[in-house]
Amino acid sequence: MAPDEPLTRRTAERYGCLWANSRGPVPASYHYEKVRALLPSDPLHGLVLDAGCGDGIDTARMAAADSCRVVGVDLTEEGVRRTAQRTAGRRNVMVIRGDLERLPLQDGRFDFVYSYGVLHHLPHPAEGFRELVRVLRPGGWLAVYVYEDFAARAPAERALLRLVNGLRRVTVAMPPRALFGLCRLASPFVFAGLTVPARVLGRWQATQGLSERIPYRQGRSPMDLTGDLYDRFAAPLEHRYDRATVEQWFRQAGLTQVATAPLRGWVGWGVKPGQA
Repeated sequence: MAPDEPLTRRTAERYGCLWANSRGPVPASYHYEKVRALLPSDPLHGLVLDAGCGDGIDTARMAAADSCRVVGVDLTEEGVRRTAQRTAGRRNVMVIRGDLERLPLQDGRFDFVYSYGVLHHLPHPAEGFRELVRVLRPGGWLAVYVYEDFAARAPAERALLRLVNGLRRVTVAMPPRALFGLCRLASPFVFAGLTVPARVLGRWQATQGLSERIPYRQGRSPMDLTGDLYDRFAAPLEHRYDRATVEQWFRQAGLTQVATAPLRGWVGWGVKPGQA
């Protein structure tokens, strides 16, 4: 047994519970649309990899573009099943099960590789990143999202992160279903305490900056934050990064046109040199 195999199994178990309980309407704008708005050109063409496809919302959104074929990879059986359900009837989608640190894919196949919110939950995120580069075709784009380390944030925000990390020591040991139920109970309170104030502050230009720094401002209804809370408190591992480290990953891998942007964390992107 590999040293990290038990941890990988725990991760699969906990996220499998999330995808099994993922319900509700699909948002009008999801992760991919937000990342796409930051990129300097449209990467959606040819063969596309959604690395860590989860419940398949981003996979389905990308597959709606007739200019591409999409492969979704997820660690969990439930994620593969949910993504296959969301993309049923589309001939330009294939969904497979796989570990991002050991992708079951050939070198240099993909024109665009996309991974949102997955690398920071791996035992070895840098290895996962190198795997994404490995399967990227020369001339192709890579875009990833990872958590921010809050090093440049205000003292109160860093203190809040330390508090949350302290709570995580308890929640990561809870049975997945029990934790999901707890997050369901907490969702309306978080909505009232954070989402509603963020919406109010966002109405005025003078307080929009403060509004954008409030966590869970993305909630659409009192029960909508259940999955977000579970994602935050269930993962066995959570790594966080500063902007320079994310850019260093890309540059050390030899990618060009490297850039990063804040998005409740860091979005990084770059191009693999060479001709397709």
